[in-house]
Amino acid sequence: MKARIKDTVKRQVLCVNLDEEKKRLVEAACSADRAEMISASAEQGAEKVGAFFGLNGYSFSGRRDITVSAEVLVISGFDDTELRQFVSRLRQLGARIPLKAAVTEHNKDWTLSQLIGHLTEEHEYMNRKQN
Repeated sequence: MKARIKDTVKRQVLCVNLDEEKKRLVEAACSADRAEMISASAEQGAEKVGAFFGLNGYSFSGRRDITVSAEVLVISGFDDTELRQFVSRLRQLGARIPLKAAVTEHNKDWTLSQLIGHLTEEHEYMNRKQN
């Protein structure tokens, strides 16, 4: 019998600008999905997304010159099904965080500020489209 190698990508959820209650709810969802919750401060807007998740080739610059104010979750290491289940769990727990993204090959090079700007534009576009 061949041994199966389990995927070693770590499940992580980055919280940006969440209040203590939302952090508690995200932490509960992370615990249920065996994911690590990490946090970014508002002053880390100039840091690359890949740095927050410890991706190879990424490190923190230490820049503190770009501040972000939106509440955001950035999710890494979940497959599509796991991601849908995680977001559903957040809703069931009552954690309303409209801006969410998964780390991709494309956005891991963006700064946190760029990612949030992109998410904000998408969110506004979808809201206009629905109204």
